[in-house]
Amino acid sequence: MENIVKIEDYLIQGAGGQVAKGRKSPLAGILVLVAGLAVFVLSLKVKLPDSLGMAMLTLGAIAALTGLFVTILTAGSCKYVSQQTGSCLKHYRRYINAADRQILCGCVNSGNLDNLCLVRCENSTSVLLQIYMSADGNCAFMQVEEYVPHDFVPVTEVLDVNPGQIERLTDWLAK
Repeated sequence: MENIVKIEDYLIQGAGGQVAKGRKSPLAGILVLVAGLAVFVLSLKVKLPDSLGMAMLTLGAIAALTGLFVTILTAGSCKYVSQQTGSCLKHYRRYINAADRQILCGCVNSGNLDNLCLVRCENSTSVLLQIYMSADGNCAFMQVEEYVPHDFVPVTEVLDVNPGQIERLTDWLAK
């Protein structure tokens, strides 16, 4: 197979200046962690009835642990953001019926999604359509991949979906 850039690498490179790679903010997790620790410490320092003290201690510990886990999970994860609107890109993965592979590749290669409605999704096949689309519907990128043991490899170039075609893509994803 020819050397085609994977969609994730294309987005990391900035997608022609349309996308920026960012980090998810761990602020929410940190706030819950601090609040949980404050309630935990307060329950130990203040003289309260036993049942109320135990309830505060338990709630504080649960909140602190939840905040810690949320902070850990969001600190290392990344996201892609549309440079134009600041909207986050959502990742969609759709497995495609193998008989519809040529129709899908034709749509992606031509940039015309009129025939996308003819493409059927399956639970799991060897043909995968990767889509990154902004939450506001401003921009979208898609690429067809095929399973070659032991990984999916791209078979089309990344398509920067024309704004006039994004509605067709959104309708297809909704069905």
